[in-house]
Amino acid sequence: MTRWILTTIVLGSLASAGLALPSLEPGGQPPTDAPTEEEPRTWIEALGGGEFSLNLRYRFERVEDDGFDEDALASTLRTTLGYTSAPWRGLWMGVQAENVSEIGFSDEYRNAGAGSLSNGVTDRPTVADPGVTELNHAYLGFRLASGAIKVGRIEVSIADQRFVGSVGWRQHHQTFDGAVLNLDLADDAVGVTYLYIDRAHRIFGDRKPMSSHALDVTWTPEGLPEFGAYAYLLDYDRPGDQALSTLTVGLRASGQVPVGTESSFGWKLQAAQQEDAADNPFSIDATYLMGEGSVQTGEWTFGLGFEELGGEPGDGRFTTPLATLHKFNGWADRFLGTPSHGLQDLQAFAAWKSGSWASRVVYHRFDPASGSGHYGDELDGQVSYKTSLGPQLLLKGALYDADQHSVDVTKLWLQAAWGF
Repeated sequence: MTRWILTTIVLGSLASAGLALPSLEPGGQPPTDAPTEEEPRTWIEALGGGEFSLNLRYRFERVEDDGFDEDALASTLRTTLGYTSAPWRGLWMGVQAENVSEIGFSDEYRNAGAGSLSNGVTDRPTVADPGVTELNHAYLGFRLASGAIKVGRIEVSIADQRFVGSVGWRQHHQTFDGAVLNLDLADDAVGVTYLYIDRAHRIFGDRKPMSSHALDVTWTPEGLPEFGAYAYLLDYDRPGDQALSTLTVGLRASGQVPVGTESSFGWKLQAAQQEDAADNPFSIDATYLMGEGSVQTGEWTFGLGFEELGGEPGDGRFTTPLATLHKFNGWADRFLGTPSHGLQDLQAFAAWKSGSWASRVVYHRFDPASGSGHYGDELDGQVSYKTSLGPQLLLKGALYDADQHSVDVTKLWLQAAWGF
């Protein structure tokens, strides 16, 4: 905790160097143009003038895994209640409590919970949604002239969540103890995100102490593609986690080009290099490559994609332990960890959206990044509908056909979500 308090002091010093909080007039009074008639004039008014939020998400999940004789059945409800105060002289606060409850089938899946959160089931597949009650957010925010700082327990997702994300698909989200600085510069053409992590609160209910840093810069010049650059320094404290301590630097670019009057071509490119850092006992020299092209026409989008996480015995493997991993390399979650020979993921997808309806189908072919062979194939699909009363309904499935990696797996989800 001491480390991220010190980081807060550093960020505060940065603010005073030109990104300062709204200044006070002599005598401690706010500038005459700072508070409007709607803005609170005291901290007590700000606390009483905030907004509550309530979100409910019910999910039924079924997993058929050839590694087990019995299927997994899980029925869970995620409930969050939050409050965000109104700003006062650039300062605000936010809290959110989260509860994940098992609704039946509590002994028919392995919940992967850490310590006392584990349900003790070992003879069925994993559904990583342990029952938990926790303070998910608890932070102070400081508004800057060109951005903001949050300090405390925060939920952060950076860019496409390939390196840092909230793991929002799982019922218990990933959060961090630390501080995040967001800046919008050059008339909003440049965006900067800096994140310091003192402790990661993972979806299993465990905590990983660390002293990690993330820096992401996005440049969006008018009339040109969007460019980004990033650096992630992960420094885990515990000896059992230090094999994940790495330094990753990378570049990305994306754009959209009109094709005719009703269609467009979109593209994304990304490349990164990763090496061992801090007290990592292993040598790592691995690359990451990603490319995607898609055509949107009317209500349809079609595309091809390629992603490679390097890996080779002797050189280590490319890892992203703080990512929203479910979003990448198939919804069956067969590649949450990169194999020793790396991973190549060739994808083809089609998506459709019309009014309140949306759907997506994705095919994956998985191969090693080094050497020969074929890991397996996967077909994913989902359909969602947002009702006129607010709740959003989702039907989602994943079918993994194993060759040289893992075993055959079929997953099915039914979900309903509502909030205000």
